[in-house]
Amino acid sequence: MREKMRQWMHADTREDVKRFVSWLRRNRKSILVVLAWGIAMALITSKGIWAVYLANPTRFNLRLDVPFFSGGYVPEHAPRLVSSDYVLFVAVGLIAGLILGDFEIALYSYLAAVAVLFLAAVVHAFLFIWFVLGKGSMIDPSFTTSVMFAAFLTVLRLVFPSVLIVTFFGNLFGVFLSDFVQPIISGINARFRNPEISK
Repeated sequence: MREKMRQWMHADTREDVKRFVSWLRRNRKSILVVLAWGIAMALITSKGIWAVYLANPTRFNLRLDVPFFSGGYVPEHAPRLVSSDYVLFVAVGLIAGLILGDFEIALYSYLAAVAVLFLAAVVHAFLFIWFVLGKGSMIDPSFTTSVMFAAFLTVLRLVFPSVLIVTFFGNLFGVFLSDFVQPIISGINARFRNPEISK
């Protein structure tokens, strides 16, 4: 009886692994787009921290004492995004939408990319606060929790709501443009495959 149960469990596990691998193969394009998109957004967000810090390391301050909804006011030496960063966010969302080409897939991919953005950017902000700002000398659970909270709040302030809105509409615009761009690309590819079409 135990041997049959063990065989059944191994067979069931093998089937689950096969289904998972099959799902990965079917959706590899979307998965790669989500990872690249999320990491690109996290890098742009992290640049908003580093650019201010490198400009004046001695005066850099996370300014966690400023209320979250402060009417768009960002203290001078606090992490911030500039207009070129927003252009990059739009460009990355536009490219992702062009590649994905389907509204439903693009919507789910956007949500997954935002999750990757938060995960990567919060980990970076945590490491930045812990090591670069020199707060790692006190290692106790309560301090670790406060650094995690500071990292999450810093990233949330940088991306909410403007970055999320800008990226979302850039993605939608990319999906809209893909209906026009993909037939052109398909026609160009067909000409390269069969040169007699252009004659």
